[in-house]
Amino acid sequence: MRFLVFVLRRLAATALTLAAVSVLSFLLMDLAPGDFFDDMRLSPQMTPETAAALRARYGLDKGFAERYSAWCKSALKGEFGVSMAYDMPASKLLAPRLKNTLLLGGLSMIVAWLVSFPIALLAAARRHSWVDRAVQAATAAALALPEILFGMLLLLAAAKFGWLNSEVVYLENATVSQLLGKMLLPGLVLAFAAFPVIVRNLRTALIEAAEAPFVREARAAGIRGARLWLGQILPAAANPIITLLGLSAAGLIGGSVIAETLFSWPGAGPLFIESIMGRDAHIVLDLALASAALLAAANFASEILLYAADPRLRAEGGGRTPR
Repeated sequence: MRFLVFVLRRLAATALTLAAVSVLSFLLMDLAPGDFFDDMRLSPQMTPETAAALRARYGLDKGFAERYSAWCKSALKGEFGVSMAYDMPASKLLAPRLKNTLLLGGLSMIVAWLVSFPIALLAAARRHSWVDRAVQAATAAALALPEILFGMLLLLAAAKFGWLNSEVVYLENATVSQLLGKMLLPGLVLAFAAFPVIVRNLRTALIEAAEAPFVREARAAGIRGARLWLGQILPAAANPIITLLGLSAAGLIGGSVIAETLFSWPGAGPLFIESIMGRDAHIVLDLALASAALLAAANFASEILLYAADPRLRAEGGGRTPR
């Protein structure tokens, strides 16, 4: 019963957060000067009457409350508004783009964690050694190198050594090898961006767990090596590791914009930039809401895992354990 109350409270908080994000995003787009049809007014073929008819067709002549209400009704029907640039329901345009972004980001996150976890574990186990110093230097250098610069260097290297594939690949009909080949370079950029953050936070969490009193008692009892790290330290660091995993999953949409744009990956990132530049309001709103929904889902999943992993949370009725 207590778990059900905990889940319902988190779901209610998530719903309120998403509602607030939708209102704020809609308001920001409303406050921005101009609309989708402003540039068309410069065309000699676009008469004032035609422009007015188009604005009325898409509801741009109505007030904020009326337009937001119409979007909410559309969202309840699963359409989430209309793209003015493509003249189609936003959901049909966004569904394949979001699927591609989640596929690229999800695999990149898995690779980043598979590489980062053993490196962070090794650095924490060899604290203050040359291995630890080398890991810290490498992560500092990776953090200092902007993601876009790394992507451009990777793009130049790929062009020089012939890694770029000029073959047109349609993801819907692509084979596994074609799909992985298309994902390789943008996936490396995303994994590179996540790698230093994951390593540094994991190293800190493991070192803090290694200093816990019960771990010192285990050492005094003669427990050493893998038995100590796997049986004592890793379980003690479960809370920050779960939180970090949720945060890294939450940044999949927002973090993919640069990589997808540089390597022409047909995800949500390039569409987001295109929609902002073209003031395609519903697409901008929906992508902001999708990013917030992913953040909320990742946070909700991490809360559930923390609730299951930490008996103190169950005793307190939920909420994160302060570190």
